[in-house]
Amino acid sequence: MSTEKQEEFEDRKPLASEIMYHESLRRASEEKFKAIFDNTSDAIVLCDDHGCCTDINEATRRILGYEIDDLRGVCIHEFLQIPEEMDFDVVWKNFLNGEILNGLMQIRKKDGTLITGSFNSKSNILPGLHMCVITDVTERMEKKRELMASERRFKALVQEGADLIAILDEQGNYQFVSESCYPILGIEPGYLVGKNAFDWIHPDDRAAVLALFLKIREHRQIRTEPFRFMDGFGEYRWIVTIATNMTDDPAVGGVVANSRDITDAVMKARDLEISNERYRQQNERLREIAWTQSHVVRAPLARLLGLVELLQSGDTAGMPMETALGLIKSSANELDEVIRKIVSKADKVQNDDE
Repeated sequence: MSTEKQEEFEDRKPLASEIMYHESLRRASEEKFKAIFDNTSDAIVLCDDHGCCTDINEATRRILGYEIDDLRGVCIHEFLQIPEEMDFDVVWKNFLNGEILNGLMQIRKKDGTLITGSFNSKSNILPGLHMCVITDVTERMEKKRELMASERRFKALVQEGADLIAILDEQGNYQFVSESCYPILGIEPGYLVGKNAFDWIHPDDRAAVLALFLKIREHRQIRTEPFRFMDGFGEYRWIVTIATNMTDDPAVGGVVANSRDITDAVMKARDLEISNERYRQQNERLREIAWTQSHVVRAPLARLLGLVELLQSGDTAGMPMETALGLIKSSANELDEVIRKIVSKADKVQNDDE
């Protein structure tokens, strides 16, 4: 080999090495991309400038059920449920010009069912090649809907229910008070937070309720007898409470107290008790009147019956008829007076109780 050719060969060696080096980098990059492409849990669809599919990864097959032959040359709007008011051609053109195309949308699987997908895209990952990434969030969205429904039920039961729901610490200080506090007690919920519940209980009831509350450490749930609780107007309402120890639950971290206002029921029960006692006493006095007056009635009634028997027998023992009739009239008048007094006393008993 001539010296000139050898020098030319030596000059080309670094160039060849550089080409091989860059080729190895390219292959490594392709292998890395392929590894990510094939092993990611998200569906990846590669598209050309017209939005037609050129390749899909394994996750696309698993999530959507399509094979590459099903989608090759098919425009992505065939399975992406683009809102009717949006023109896909306009959306895609804007995407190619750099506008972001992502968000939640419905995606039709091969079997016709729909999933909710988080759609993200990147234009021109290579010239004329665009990448769409789909994350199946169907289960996540369903759980979110369930959570929202649960929160609505919670609000309906706790915030807008007839019972007063509160969370207290182990010392009886309010940590949370439901919105129903105001219509029940006339107290804004936030005003009670941080205050001690026992400061609002009637002094005569406080010791008994406190003693029962202290047992919450031994018993998961306690039920109180009716007790008096001061409302926002300085008056006492009758309350019953079921308290459940949920201090070990991180979501609660306290004692849940479910209280119900039974003031109306207590007042009605007391009114009924008073009424029953009044009627009992009234009946007792009426019985006493009946027993006492029965002896007064017997004397004129006995004389009257005796005179009637004499007249019926015809043996008046020489008593003139006028005398006998006068005695009958006198006994009848006496009996009438006794009956009048009985009625008067009974009326007085009834009027005194009204």
